[in-house]
This record gives sequence, structure tokens and C-alpha cells, in this order.
Amino acid sequence: MKKILFTMMAAATFAACNTNSSKDVELTTFADSASYAVGISIGSNLAADFKTQGVDSSFNSDILLAGLTAALASDTANSKLTQEKAQEIVGRFFENLNTERANKNVEKGNAFLKENGAKAGVVTTASGLQYIVLSEGTGATPTPADQVRVHYTGKLMNGDVFDSSIERNEPVEFYVRSVIPGWTEALQLMKEGAEYKLFIPGNLAYGEQGNPRGGIGPNEVLIFDVKLINVIKEEAK
Repeated sequence: MKKILFTMMAAATFAACNTNSSKDVELTTFADSASYAVGISIGSNLAADFKTQGVDSSFNSDILLAGLTAALASDTANSKLTQEKAQEIVGRFFENLNTERANKNVEKGNAFLKENGAKAGVVTTASGLQYIVLSEGTGATPTPADQVRVHYTGKLMNGDVFDSSIERNEPVEFYVRSVIPGWTEALQLMKEGAEYKLFIPGNLAYGEQGNPRGGIGPNEVLIFDVKLINVIKEEAK
């Protein structure tokens, strides 16, 4: 929570730098330059950070700056909010933001999957998982208890690649039961050597929490090209 508060406070600095008054700032001493440089550094990072989190630019920059100034001055007497209340509000803000994004992604995902499911070659399972068989395999089919070695590329609906073992030229190994539900289900449909394209609904991927580190929003549909290289049977280990 402290990190979130720092983010919001630093955002105030960034917002203030975009007001007309920032044009009148004069950097007459090294301390002035250092202060301004810190603001630029924080603002540049947070601009990209906030864009990833879906935070818009509708904040009142004057109020943001007032909160930042009060906090930096430790002016608890004149502060409009206590530290505890500020933490509560910031937490609620991001919870509401995440819920809004999750709901929008469900709508977009459902529309995409409905259209995609009507295309030739697309199979939709009872869970809602969709896949296309690019190439059938001839070897063993894994169970949840088995490990597998795979190559894959993961994309968002807009085509952006968020992860790829193929780009790294390094296959990955993991237990079938240890990955997202869409992968666990799909792998048990495949045989060694098979290549499938998967369309995984948000509830079978990272759900409402998403995976911010991976650039995946809440309830986002994920698309994977997967090759099952081989099955590492548990009893053979």
C-alpha cells in the first residue's frame, strides 16, 4: 500500500509538471535542477506505469499537488485526509479501476470468442476453451501428474506478444497441473509432436487479477501457439 501511495504522490508531481505554471519554473541552483530532475524521472516512469494500469488523466492536478505538498511538509494539521484514510481511498480507487477493466475485458473477450468460435477449424470445449489443431502429434498424451516440455508464443487479442519461449530459443518444462486452467485442459488434448493454437478465455487464464508483470489485464483472453515437444511421465522419473 505504501508503494501505491508513493505512486499517487509522484503522479501529482508529474501532473503538476504539465500545468502552465511549470513553464515559469526557474532552475537557479543545483538543488532546483536536482528537484526538477527527480520529478522528470519519476513522472516519465509513472506515465508508462499508469498507462499499463489503465489510469486515465482525469485527476485534478491542483488537488494532487496539494496532497503531495502536505505530505512532503508533514503538514498533518492542514491535511484533508489522514494517512490511514488516504490508504483506504487509494486502495478502493485501484480496486474499482481493476473491476471496471475486468468487466470491459469480459465484454471484449466474449465478443471475440463468439466470432472466433464460428470460424472453420475452431473447436470450443465445454469450459469455453477454443483451439485449432495446426498439426496432430503421434506420441503420448500427458496427464495432470506429468511434466511436459513445450515451445510457445503467447499473445494478447491485439496481437502483442507478451511471452515466447520460441524467441528465447529455450523450451520450458513444467507440470501440467501447475499452469493456468486453459493450458492444463489443452495439454491433455494433445499428443507429443502436436501443435495447437489456443484461445483461452479470461476465467481460464489469469482471471480478475490478471498478470500485471506480464502485461496481462484482468479477464483478458490469451492466444497461444503451443508445440508439445514431449511428455516426461511421472513414473519414468
